[in-house]
Amino acid sequence: MIEEAIGLLRGNLSAILVSWIFGTVGVFANIMVIGISLQNFLLKRARKTKYSKVHTILIINLAIADLFGAIYLLIIASADRYYAFHHSSIFSCVFANKCHNATNIWINTPFCSLARFLANIATHLPAYMTLFILIDRYSNIVKSHTPKCYNLAKWRIAFLTILAWLISIFVAFASSIRSNQVHNPHNFKTIINLCYFTDLDDPIFQIFAFLAFFMIIMSYICTMALYVMIIEYIRRTRHRVIRFCANITAIQNRIETRLTLVTGLRVLS
Repeated sequence: MIEEAIGLLRGNLSAILVSWIFGTVGVFANIMVIGISLQNFLLKRARKTKYSKVHTILIINLAIADLFGAIYLLIIASADRYYAFHHSSIFSCVFANKCHNATNIWINTPFCSLARFLANIATHLPAYMTLFILIDRYSNIVKSHTPKCYNLAKWRIAFLTILAWLISIFVAFASSIRSNQVHNPHNFKTIINLCYFTDLDDPIFQIFAFLAFFMIIMSYICTMALYVMIIEYIRRTRHRVIRFCANITAIQNRIETRLTLVTGLRVLS
């Protein structure tokens, strides 16, 4: 009987397919977005519009963050296939509870550290970039008539973008350093094989994760609030336009009625 080849994902077909499909599509799609955005950014017609350049900068950074996430999925999917074909005996033995002192050679590799770094950036940076994009849209839609000093100028968005990158990189490095300090080479849990962190029970990691994810959740909450405010503004504006058009139509009807009466009276006279 041929033994089934088992890798990092324990032969989970759904996880394997999702990693390959989303990783491959994500790489090509985000590279295309980055290329098109850079092309538009460098065109002369884009230089004439300050806010289009701000929006383009944010879109490029969001695409880069998503590209990191796609590369992370491909690393995990590739490692799963590699260890399934070359070291399947180790993972099959551990997952079948037949051996308990085996060493997880995957979590000690540079590719696992790279995957951890990319995963942390891909988790944090999109939350901040999405919030900045909504702030830019809000300032240009809802606050379009306010003074320019309240809009997202290029230097403001550059500062926010650099700050978001610094926070994400700090989180990624801190997670990688702490993971290397507390990792257990005999741990084969799936969450460990995904290389996000090596010890979920570590109190330092728990505190750090709580603060980091609190910032992410607050970013998404603010993003949703801005979405609601933009939608409500558009709805109220649409109603005002409809009422205005209705008033114009009523005035036109009254004018036409009066002209008809005057013309009729002149004909009779």
